[in-house]
Amino acid sequence: MNLLIPVDDGAAINSHLLVAGWSVKSGAPFCLEFSPCLRISVSQMPFEDLEKFAGPVAEIIGSGRNSRY
Repeated sequence: MNLLIPVDDGAAINSHLLVAGWSVKSGAPFCLEFSPCLRISVSQMPFEDLEKFAGPVAEIIGSGRNSRY
């Protein structure tokens, strides 16, 4: 399963998630109605890791961190 999440600056959020230990891809090729977005694949992620992942994603996206490292 893939999630497409609209964001203000996908590259900045991607870099913050990478520093937090998570790798996501740009969803640009798949976002037809909104851009930019992140494409997050969770189908192979163990269920117990979903909360560990969701926390940093929500924190980074909700914090407005739009600058790159």
